[in-house]
Formats: sequence, structure tokens, C-alpha cells
Amino acid sequence: MNKAQYKAIQTAIARLQKLHSELVMISDRNAVQAAIDQLRCLVDGNGK
Repeated sequence: MNKAQYKAIQTAIARLQKLHSELVMISDRNAVQAAIDQLRCLVDGNGK
């Protein structure tokens, strides 16, 4: 993963976290949290 990809993923995580904090429905929050977790796995490597 190059620096541009890494930065793009970090930006996406930040935006998703902001969205997550604004959501009310638990199901929506869970879906956004799952997306955040998947992106973090990409950044951390190995896609665990």
C-alpha cells in the first residue's frame, strides 16, 4: 500500500467515525463500525 492509499483510507476512517457519532439507529451504527473495522484491518496489514 502506498502513501496515497494509506492517507485515503485514514481519511475514510475519520469520516466514518464522524458519521458514526451522528447516527441514532443501532443497526446503522453497527454497519458503520463494521466498515471502520474493515478499513483499519487494511491499514494494519494482513487484512485480518
